[in-house]
Amino acid sequence: MVAYLESYPVDVQSDGNGGKISARVISAVCRSLFGRIEMSEKSIGSVLFEKRAKFYHAANLRDFRTYCQRRELLARSELTTNPDGYTPFYSDATDQQRNVWNRVFGNLQDYNGLFWANKGCVPNAYGPITMVFGRAVWKASDDIAVTRENAATEGYELDACRMDADELEKCYVKNDKWWQLKCYGLEVSFGATTLAFEDIEKIIVDPVTDNFINQVRDVWICAGGEASDVVARSVRNQPPNPEDLAVYRDLVDWAQRLAGIVPTSSDLRKAVPSCLSEWASKLNDSLWGPLRQWLEYIYNGTLQ
Repeated sequence: MVAYLESYPVDVQSDGNGGKISARVISAVCRSLFGRIEMSEKSIGSVLFEKRAKFYHAANLRDFRTYCQRRELLARSELTTNPDGYTPFYSDATDQQRNVWNRVFGNLQDYNGLFWANKGCVPNAYGPITMVFGRAVWKASDDIAVTRENAATEGYELDACRMDADELEKCYVKNDKWWQLKCYGLEVSFGATTLAFEDIEKIIVDPVTDNFINQVRDVWICAGGEASDVVARSVRNQPPNPEDLAVYRDLVDWAQRLAGIVPTSSDLRKAVPSCLSEWASKLNDSLWGPLRQWLEYIYNGTLQ
């Protein structure tokens, strides 16, 4: 179109006031407009698709059942209307105030995997079931936001916190043949109340009990999924370290005994069972809040 207009040597368009606008002026405007469009073609979704990024969403068993009944991931606005209940989060009130109540959230990393692969970590507060979506999920919405801040962070505003495509691109480095995410803690959200299950690649299940994976698999099969989609937690393709498994099971037992009534973060340190004292002594101060959330959420959403 620009080349076509530039081929005209004379004025061709009225400006509405009796004057003429040169075709070359029109072409300059078009070039500016189309140039912007070309620059903005790179979106958050296209960057994540190109980097072959996966989308991770962790859930407790109660919420997972609801997702499976609907065959889709749900925003809190949808999940909290479930008549069978849901797992309440501390952030529910602020999510509504900050206008993110109608968005589906997740991460670019498997946060549950951090507990098993590193010392001094706590399990993911949002649940022991991790749904892993393949790269096609990034084509599911035109409104995908990636932020460095968690939506529960004080002062969070989605539009102010959104990364642009260029900033996100810099968070990846090429490692041999693969792109590796070098920015820790990024949060992703879709501007939709639901996200279809069709792009799920697998469901990773943490060993809450010996039979827990069978419970999750049964729910998934009832929803029309394949049994092979549900896999046990592994660390570098090996079963979890026995010591880490023992700590995890002790944490589950502690949550069961607390029965959802969890002390404040400061009092929680005094309530640590003796079997967990050595593990707890290595926790960073910033992790006691997430540990408190995990103890409450896993009881309310999975154990009871």
